[in-house]
Amino acid sequence: MCHDRMIRKRITISVVVVLVLSVVGAGAVTTGVLAAEETDDNDSRSSATEMAANSTETGTVEANDTDWYAFDVEAGDRIHVDLTMTTDNKENLHFDIIGPNGEEAEAYPNDALGPAYTTNRLVSGPSALGGDIAEQSGTYYVQVRSAGDTIGEPTDYELTVETQTLDQYDPNEQPASAASAESGETISAVMSGSDDDVYALDLEKGETVNLTTNHSNSVLVNTQLLGPNASDVTLHGFLSEHVVAWDYSDSFTYTANTSGTYFIRVTAHEEGIGSFDKEAPYELTATVSGADDGDNDDSRETATEMAPNSTETGALESNDTDWYAFDVESGERIWTHLDLGENDTTLDENTSARLDIFGPSGEKVNDYPHDGM
Repeated sequence: MCHDRMIRKRITISVVVVLVLSVVGAGAVTTGVLAAEETDDNDSRSSATEMAANSTETGTVEANDTDWYAFDVEAGDRIHVDLTMTTDNKENLHFDIIGPNGEEAEAYPNDALGPAYTTNRLVSGPSALGGDIAEQSGTYYVQVRSAGDTIGEPTDYELTVETQTLDQYDPNEQPASAASAESGETISAVMSGSDDDVYALDLEKGETVNLTTNHSNSVLVNTQLLGPNASDVTLHGFLSEHVVAWDYSDSFTYTANTSGTYFIRVTAHEEGIGSFDKEAPYELTATVSGADDGDNDDSRETATEMAPNSTETGALESNDTDWYAFDVESGERIWTHLDLGENDTTLDENTSARLDIFGPSGEKVNDYPHDGM
């Protein structure tokens, strides 16, 4: 009887031991599953890994994983990010640049094609790049994640963040922060990625501006002129309803139809085409020719008085009008002759001018039927 009790006790003890071991084993399996999902602690903006400027960090993107990194930038500095996968597999990664207020930095129009912001192993290899100009000082963030909805296997990467001041004019991405441009001044500046450079230029009605942008053949630079109504807007994209003149060429002219502050906008890309340029240097020159030649005879009220049977000399500039006044008795014949500088070597064969005669009440005197010939 005692022997039987001892056996039963041993059996009971053995069962207890087996159960304890089973619990320990189950605990080990559960812990292993959690470790496979994510092992880092930088999965949100609030827990982002701090990076020094011009440094490199390594990490791993796993299932349902997002890695965040934080770095400080001064307003006007160029941000450039390089992401390289170091695991040899079929996965692709994507990154976003987030500003201090949580807004996504402006992405290049073709970022979906790679290698801008998204890796594409089949087309451009294991690396992606991107960047922007910091419009305000503060802490910026890079978010690294899978390029698709899910990731098939853990993928290691290296992330490099560079910051640099490219020129003296940034940040000048919007009319509100535009740098000043003066007639005849040559501006030497550098763009990067989706950067916009905006310059303010004062024009009087009738003045003509010639804009010339010189740049390397290896980069694509386009120039637009925005009207005074763009002063309080925030510009997005390449095309804008505030554009009064633009061209794909290196130079174009525009004559102001109203006085005000106009805005020269230089972009490093066209809408929807092109490639990401880390640095795109250019030179911009705005040359303004005035509508006022300083002779103070640009209206009927300020007309230069002439004696009958006399000759006056004058000078016409772009969009200039000169007025002359003379007294006539009723019934007298009026005869006028305009001689356009035969000895003026500055004129070309396309230069032309015309005259009109107005009566005392402001009415236009009848033209000769074939005056257009």
